[in-house]
Amino acid sequence: GTYIPGIVGLHPALREEMINLPYFWDFRFWFDGEKLDMEQCHIDDYIRELDFKTGELKRSFVWNTRSGAVLRMHYNRVIDFSTERTALQKISVEVEQGNGSLRAEAGIDGNVRTNGFDHFKEVSTMTFEDGGIGMDIQTDQDTVWIRTLVHSSMQKMDGLSESNRKIARA
Repeated sequence: GTYIPGIVGLHPALREEMINLPYFWDFRFWFDGEKLDMEQCHIDDYIRELDFKTGELKRSFVWNTRSGAVLRMHYNRVIDFSTERTALQKISVEVEQGNGSLRAEAGIDGNVRTNGFDHFKEVSTMTFEDGGIGMDIQTDQDTVWIRTLVHSSMQKMDGLSESNRKIARA
């Protein structure tokens, strides 16, 4: 989840709680039609590291696809304290075996709950000419508006057939 200390809401049974905000790290991959799902796909060599000095979170694993291709996925995330309110994510994909079509989709998932409860009173979405997307939410406490913006750039590599940006709120 995405949490900011001090952003709280009232849960009907649990009282005041820190609320889950729109998930701006949402990035999805498909290879030859198979969606990357950490619980359903064959994953090997999973490593997750947190550098306490820089705050960078690194994650890597090998995705063995149903079509026989082998992809090594690398994720690097950091909150940039030199630029106010900026979070950065870099994802790289190495094809170690096979070939095929890789599709990537970046987005913001506003369909989030905290302990099963929706704390958003109002949600609006936006798109920008440069390809960026955004979401404004108002919490159920009426005092907090949160704006989440995502700007992504994807470099073409062999096998990358298309990319999309998506905002989800059901």
